[in-house]
Amino acid sequence: MSVINFQTTVKNGSITIPSELRGQITGQIDVTVKVKDEEKNSKAKNFLREMIENPMVDRNFVPLTREEIYDRI
Repeated sequence: MSVINFQTTVKNGSITIPSELRGQITGQIDVTVKVKDEEKNSKAKNFLREMIENPMVDRNFVPLTREEIYDRI
């Protein structure tokens, strides 16, 4: 089995195989589709950017001591 990766756009429910790969892809194939969720990624990046620029402050926060960090129960 060989794996061929390429990017394409779905048009009217059809996936177009790039012309340079058409000779390599014949017969029965298995297709796995990985959808790029750009809106979701964009929201996550915006959230992270917001948290970096405006970190939350907890006046009652007490950092762990070295012993607490490495304590193995």
